Amino acid sequence: MSRLLTTSKYENIGKLRTYQNKIYMQNDYKLKQINKQGAVIKNFMIPTNNFIISEDFIYTINPRKYNIDIYENNTKLTSLTQHCGAINSLALDKDSNSLYSGACDNTLKIWDMNTYQLITSIMYSSRVYTVKLFNDRLYVVLERTEIKVYNIHTMENIMNFESPRTNRFIEITNDGKKLISISRSTDYDNQIIIWDTHTGKKIFELEKSEITRYTSTLLHNDILYLGVSEKIGKWEYINDLKLF
Repeated sequence: MSRLLTTSKYENIGKLRTYQNKIYMQNDYKLKQINKQGAVIKNFMIPTNNFIISEDFIYTINPRKYNIDIYENNTKLTSLTQHCGAINSLALDKDSNSLYSGACDNTLKIWDMNTYQLITSIMYSSRVYTVKLFNDRLYVVLERTEIKVYNIHTMENIMNFESPRTNRFIEITNDGKKLISISRSTDYDNQIIIWDTHTGKKIFELEKSEITRYTSTLLHNDILYLGVSEKIGKWEYINDLKLF
């Protein structure tokens, strides 16, 4: 149901991100820009475990501390220090006014990017693996097979997705109609599932994999990039599936 296009080998692949049609990768706890073939074209002297790029700003998770470090033109501006567990994910609203972070301390935190102060903290009964914004929705991926969806203006919980396995990553199609959830299992039984974002129902399972650990995902121009251990796999969907 999908076909492998290319793979590129690296050591310790982390997160993949796209900004202004450019692809960035966290590799061996360093930030790099790569081309569509996976080759490195720029190195940043910034330590990172996860990151977001917006205009001249880079928002990055410090790999050695429970901090979010903020850089402007590669110069560190400040650190956000309220988490007490490893931070897994960041999301920035479209106006760059609010930053969302999810962590192993079972919290979702919302930060004011004008003052760099904590606005609020939401406690869960399990770890927060991924946070993602799309239009006026905030998607929160929890350790216990659940994906919660909030209205970002009211923080009302408006929908939940119940997955058969613990998800680590999600991606959302450009039209906002489909959500792709990617589990990362230790029992050689990973799943990639596509969901209808309006009904919350599963459309179908895209793939089962014998690979133990997905380390990162990126949906870019209808291609799903999967970081797997020491390589990046690039999958392209078959058009007659009418996914996009």
